[in-house]
Amino acid sequence: MLALYRRALPALLITLTLGTACVDPLTPDVTINRVTLTPVTASIGIGATQQMTAVARNRRSDPIPDIPFVFESLQPAIATVSESGLVTAISPGTATIRATTGTFVATATITVTIPECTNATATATISASLTINGTLTSSDCLFTGVGNADGYRFVAAAPTTVLFTLTGATLRPKISLTGTTAGSVIKDSWSTVLGDTARLVVSVAAGTYTLWVVENSDDFGPYVLKSESAVACSPSLATTPIALDQSVNGALTSTSCYLPNDAEGMGWSFSLATESDVRFDIGADGFEPWIVITNPSLQIVSNSIPVGTDSAVLMDRLPAGNYTVWVTTIEGGQGTFALSRSAAVFNFCDATSDTITVPGIVNGTLSADDCVLEPGYLSDPIFMQVLTPTTLRVDLVSADFDAVLAVADSNDIVIATNDDGMGVGSTNSRIQATFPAGRYTLLPQAYEPNSSGAYTLSVTITAGINQGNIRLSPKPRTRLREWSEFQRE
Repeated sequence: MLALYRRALPALLITLTLGTACVDPLTPDVTINRVTLTPVTASIGIGATQQMTAVARNRRSDPIPDIPFVFESLQPAIATVSESGLVTAISPGTATIRATTGTFVATATITVTIPECTNATATATISASLTINGTLTSSDCLFTGVGNADGYRFVAAAPTTVLFTLTGATLRPKISLTGTTAGSVIKDSWSTVLGDTARLVVSVAAGTYTLWVVENSDDFGPYVLKSESAVACSPSLATTPIALDQSVNGALTSTSCYLPNDAEGMGWSFSLATESDVRFDIGADGFEPWIVITNPSLQIVSNSIPVGTDSAVLMDRLPAGNYTVWVTTIEGGQGTFALSRSAAVFNFCDATSDTITVPGIVNGTLSADDCVLEPGYLSDPIFMQVLTPTTLRVDLVSADFDAVLAVADSNDIVIATNDDGMGVGSTNSRIQATFPAGRYTLLPQAYEPNSSGAYTLSVTITAGINQGNIRLSPKPRTRLREWSEFQRE
């Protein structure tokens, strides 16, 4: 009997245990303990979608099926959400998505980003003759990290040259032509003036390209983009010669050819049998003229200096060769002009035109009337008297040209020069050294030939680190009249 009792005891215990359980394991637990919304965070680009999933769970975290949810976006201007939980990105920013069932709520965070521009296959197509009205917004794709952009496919069926112009009252216009992807920039054009017009002339082979209207300096708003057929300037379009002491009349019009500066051009040919001093003068009506001389490869070898807003002069010494002289503008423009060619007569810098005290400041301007250190390089010689050996810092600063500073001694021998001496990224010049007592000539000038504009020259007494004794300059000693032999930095 005891043996039988012992054998029956485990079965009895099992029966008692099952009999005291609170829940029947065959009945599912549908009591909601919490709800979840996934993904908890997500980042999507404007126009993209993200499916959200809301799940109700019991105390064991098991999902409870067939529980209805109400979805809501707390920032619908950034992202919206449908009844089924599909989120659509609207504008940059962060939106909270909420899923609710009864008294239970779950939330998720959606970050809407601006995608990088890739191509314009899904946008409008621009042809060689079309006007498009568009609007730049902060929701447009980002063009190579520069700014928001609208893209237009441009398909060239054959080799062609096209002029694109972009205007917008609230824009500093910028346009860029790329291949089918935004990273392959072929050519671009822009202006830093609000409400200005950007012009882009491109000659392309047959193929598919993308033209981008790019936001510049956080400017947004409506714009007008135009395209029209154009002709690229080449020496073959300027075969009519212009002789010494000859004057010609012409006009820049909508049918003119276009130079690489994206402005209208008209040209004449001339040849020099030997190295010669050349001069061209121009007066214009309707545009600010610019004269450039190019070689047979259309590379600029010399350019003019403005004289007011309607005239310019070009004076330079050129080696023997064949050249083209072009009438054009810096910014583009149309109108009539008169161009004349003569032999240049240079006023070499042999005398000072101003003085500066120690310490002191002189504000000046390089202009067409100044003397030259060598043909094409203007300067304003400024006299400086040092009474006792003194450590000086001489600075030349200009926003109009790349400044180069030179110092000559009382024998007109160049003893020191500097270009871009104010640090990385600067185009201003500085010479800091100990000057023995004596008379010096400071020579402000530009790095590029035929450059002009305003400058400030200052002399400061300093005890700072010197660049060395002024007479130990590593540059070769050069007389002012022999400046053409001097090698710039």
